[in-house]
Formats: sequence, structure tokens, C-alpha cells
Amino acid sequence: MRNWILLTAVLFCFSCNKENSKKWTEVHVSAKNFLTLEPITDISIGVYEKDALGSLEKLHSALSVDGLFDFGFKANKNKQYILSSSVDLDKYYAVSFLPYTDLYKFQLNSFEFTFVEEAHLRTHYKNVSCFDENDHIYIYRPNIDIPEYNGYSFTPMPKDGCLDIISTFSKIPCGRYHYEWHVTKNNTTNVYHDTITLNPGDSLTYLIEY
Repeated sequence: MRNWILLTAVLFCFSCNKENSKKWTEVHVSAKNFLTLEPITDISIGVYEKDALGSLEKLHSALSVDGLFDFGFKANKNKQYILSSSVDLDKYYAVSFLPYTDLYKFQLNSFEFTFVEEAHLRTHYKNVSCFDENDHIYIYRPNIDIPEYNGYSFTPMPKDGCLDIISTFSKIPCGRYHYEWHVTKNNTTNVYHDTITLNPGDSLTYLIEY
């Protein structure tokens, strides 16, 4: 009888030590539309445990219905924990987004992912009062609403002069874009401005006549 009691005590203490090697970890994630602040509903989030050999075990996984995720688990100090997220990048531009990130064990982890739906834009460049082949146009088009999306400067044509060129459609984030173009004719440069708004799903051809 004494041996049985001793074995029980040993097993119980081993169980306690194993339990004490873990601590509670929380993960909170929100996914929003950067422009409207509405929740992004078609994003999935998963929490994985990674061992020393690199094997992953899924602890939690969910597809959001409200853009919010809350996970809790007991983290082992000898394991690594990874937050993995998946969204359709053919539909969204990720303003702030981590495909996966290491979680800090034994504490609260909070993340906010923001996205913008995308549209299609092309530009028609047409020189309507061509002076000569030295006519030159230079365009700058930043996104006003998304500082994280860099605007860019370019001379899109293979050559300047008497142009009538339509670019191909490009997929870019929705929002407001400020066009600025510099036109040089007869050694005189003039600057023009315009602002357009791209809504989700738009396919817009923007005409620049100069």
C-alpha cells in the first residue's frame, strides 16, 4: 500500500512540474479596411506551435466573420509559436500585413492588419497640339489616402514628341490619386494638376491631353 501511495505522489509532482513549464498566452487580431475602417471578413488566422525540428502543429485556426480574432493557449518555453494570416492579395492591397510572425510567449500579443480593395487604372497620353518631337511630358501620381503606398514618378513612353499612347491596365489600391504632369513645349514647361478617386472594382482610363 505504501508503494502505491508513493508512486501516485511522484506522478502527481511530475504532472505539476510539466504544467508549471507552461504559461498562458493571448493573441488578439483585428483586420480592417484602411479607408472605411470596416472589418475585413475574408481573412483567416492561425496559431501554430513549432518544435526544435521545425515541425508545425496547428493550435487554432479561424476564418473571420467580423474581422476580429481572439486566441488563447498555454505556451511551452521550449517551443516557438507563430501567427499565420492569409488573405486574397489578388483582391486586396495590404497596407499593414504580416503573412506570419513569431509570437511572444507568456504575454498578450495584439496585431492590427489593414487592407484596401483594389481597382484597375490605365492612362491615355495624347499630345493634341504637338510642337515637335522634343515635346516632353513627365507624370507624378501619388495616392493621397495611403501614405504607405508610394507614389511614383515616371516617363512612361518609349519616346516623347507627338504622342497618342494608351498604357495597359494596372492593379492599384483604391483611394484618391493626385495627378501632376509637367509638359515642356518649345522650351517652356507648364505644370497641371488633377485628383481622381478609384472605388473598389473600378476599371478607369484616365486621359491626359496636353
